[in-house]
Amino acid sequence: MLTKEETEKIFEELERIRKETAVLKEQLSQINEEKEHWFEKKESISTEIRDKISTIKKAKQQRNSLTRKVSELKELRKKLNDQIKEKIDVIKDLNKEKKEVQKKHNIKKDPVILRREIEKLDLSIETEAVSFQREKEIMKKINELKKQLKDSEEVSGVWTKIHELSKEIDELKQKATDEHRKVQNIAKESQNQHELMLELSKDIDDIKAKEEEYYKKFFELKQKFVELNTKLKELQSKAREMYQKLDADKTEHKEQKKVEEEKTLAEKQEEVSEKIKKRKKLTTEDLLVFQVSETRMKNKRKGKKKEESKKEYVDEDDIEEPQEESGPADEDGPDGSGEMTENTE
Repeated sequence: MLTKEETEKIFEELERIRKETAVLKEQLSQINEEKEHWFEKKESISTEIRDKISTIKKAKQQRNSLTRKVSELKELRKKLNDQIKEKIDVIKDLNKEKKEVQKKHNIKKDPVILRREIEKLDLSIETEAVSFQREKEIMKKINELKKQLKDSEEVSGVWTKIHELSKEIDELKQKATDEHRKVQNIAKESQNQHELMLELSKDIDDIKAKEEEYYKKFFELKQKFVELNTKLKELQSKAREMYQKLDADKTEHKEQKKVEEEKTLAEKQEEVSEKIKKRKKLTTEDLLVFQVSETRMKNKRKGKKKEESKKEYVDEDDIEEPQEESGPADEDGPDGSGEMTENTE
């Protein structure tokens, strides 16, 4: 059994552990709150990084798609410029042919221009109020132009081809200009996506440093939390051991007290028996001792009869043979009730 000094020492140690445990729990609560704070900040940065990486991937896909489109448009523009060059070469040859014919037949004007001038003069006669003299002058001019037109009919085919080719060249140039404008616009958008990727990559590099800083603080606090929590568990384990020691000592004290009380009661019973034999006067205390003794004897006899009664009513047919167990013996039955269930097989 523990001495009084040992018991007091245990209670003092338990009080110290209680105070230290309270301090540790408060520290753990604060550290845990701070730890979670930095973890949330780190997770927020991590989410931001993931979002930026996702945006970079999309921007890269769009940039590559635009770059392919630019290449396709450049190829189309090159084909248009090649067609323009070919048609210009044909016009050069036709202009050379036209000059030779003009020189040969002394043709100074384009037949198309001559027709326009004739149509314009005819319209003026029909729609304008001109004098007779003026009308004669216009008619004379028309006849001269018609003569020139007739002389130029030999080369009118050349002029027609040149005009048609010039029109085709103008149309091709317009298409090439349109494609060039598209190339510029798409290339600009592709460059914008590329610059966005560079900007986001720089942002990620910057905030990654913050992510590492926040994680480092979280990890340091986590380690401190684990250390303090381990210390707390050790103190709690030590306290449990001390409480178990106190409980064991308390049980031992109770048993010793019971033994001493039984011994004292037996001695007093002996004294009372002697007084009864010698017919001496019994005190109130003697009567109480005698009453306790009688009560205990009756309880013992009653318990003995109950056991004998149980044995008399046990039928041999009710006693079952022990069943073979399929596994290790267990204090409880298969249904957890502490009783063996009947085998129905």
